[in-house]
Amino acid sequence: MRKFTPKVKKLGTSSYERLKLSQALSQAGRFDEALAELEAVLPTLPNSIYTHLALGNIYLLQKRYDEALFHFQTLTDLDPLLSQGSLKTGSLYLKLGKLELALAQFQLALNLDPQSISVYIGMGQLCVKKQQYEAAIQNFLQVVKLNSEMIFGYILLAETYNKQKKISLAIEQLQTALKIKPNLLLAHVRLGRLYLQRKNHRIARKYFQQAIDLNPFSIEAKLGLSEALIQANELKAANEIVKELPELSKQTPKKIEIFPGANDSNSKNIFDDTSSLELILYSYALEEQERYLSEE
Repeated sequence: MRKFTPKVKKLGTSSYERLKLSQALSQAGRFDEALAELEAVLPTLPNSIYTHLALGNIYLLQKRYDEALFHFQTLTDLDPLLSQGSLKTGSLYLKLGKLELALAQFQLALNLDPQSISVYIGMGQLCVKKQQYEAAIQNFLQVVKLNSEMIFGYILLAETYNKQKKISLAIEQLQTALKIKPNLLLAHVRLGRLYLQRKNHRIARKYFQQAIDLNPFSIEAKLGLSEALIQANELKAANEIVKELPELSKQTPKKIEIFPGANDSNSKNIFDDTSSLELILYSYALEEQERYLSEE
């Protein structure tokens, strides 16, 4: 919730187009190219909320923490009532394991925006780090209460229930996520893993195969399928998959076309094909920062 916005220089057409291009490049996972566009624009737009937020998000993903911190703190300097500055600084401290500093920043962000889904995600992840699983669950439940289609909330609930050895509850959360987004690779892979824990190789195999159908380059799904085959005592088939893995790791999926229509609902996004929690969380950061692009 933004209560104060400083006067900023109105974007020229070329600057705005470069910012739009940086957003599309980020959505396609082409982070270095996105950074180049953002850094080229920044000298002419030093007070741009979107530019500092987008730069900080990429630097955080790339573990360039000092650079990320500069841009997140700049957000607070530009707009003291903008919750994103405290939220993102808290997320950075969480990555560094500075839990008390992260907590202080999350509380500041929550005071500025009590309905912020991202703050509850951060608070929940902090509680998981502290092994305070019940508190984490309450935060993640607040995420899905605020937005019942926030699939990342269900994924985080599943991860936390799994840490508590509550496998049935974890499975329920991932199945809910798949009802919302049936092609969510991470959910298929995680469900396969949970059924392997239950020694149910038949259902595990089904989920891993579905993940491979979604992304033939997913090493995690292939490895999971091989483990399911081993549980089923199909050792020859498992060995054939394992032999594919070194070559598979050298391959890359076809590049994603980012223009035209990179933001259309039917366009493909690199994050649809990932089983990385970190990348999926970044995809939500992209959605959040895009709102600020429309305000520039």
